[in-house]
Amino acid sequence: MNSISCLILSLFVGIQCCGDFYWREFEGVIPTDAISFGYSDFVQKQLYIGQAYIHNYGLMIGKIYNGAKQITVPCYGTKTTNTAIKILCAQDSRKYYWLSTTNETYSTDTANKCPVLGGYDETIPDHTNLTHGVLHIGRINYLDDYVTGNIAAYHEYPLFYYVLNNVEKNSAVYEVLMYSDNPIQTP
Repeated sequence: MNSISCLILSLFVGIQCCGDFYWREFEGVIPTDAISFGYSDFVQKQLYIGQAYIHNYGLMIGKIYNGAKQITVPCYGTKTTNTAIKILCAQDSRKYYWLSTTNETYSTDTANKCPVLGGYDETIPDHTNLTHGVLHIGRINYLDDYVTGNIAAYHEYPLFYYVLNNVEKNSAVYEVLMYSDNPIQTP
């Protein structure tokens, strides 16, 4: 049961993160503590947040589902891998929620809150600023199907990058995965 904790990811990235999430090795079977981000009518499956290390680029976010053998992530185009795939998990998924935002209101909307740290873009050259390269987890609903990917949180006006039909796209309107110490009450 290999997992990477928030602590280890924050040490790699060099900034503090919040939440009790962790990344488990993904080998095609969804663990019971995985955090879902929606349902896909296209693949007729629940969707989950995956993470992959792309050599010379960093830790990137993409969608995975039960039985998946690979992950395709937005990464200066698209990159597909079948190795080193992780799945986002937490002991209490009710502490995680989606916050609607835009690239223009992102900083204000997430101020004094806890967006979930999803990865790190190694290609960002300014290593003196510890937030450079930080990627948060985002999603959008596109034609009644959810997609997940990277929010370039290090930009002044962060865009959400995702893969659709094996092409990297971006959106200025999206949701960001957030953490709260208090479980979210659902009706």
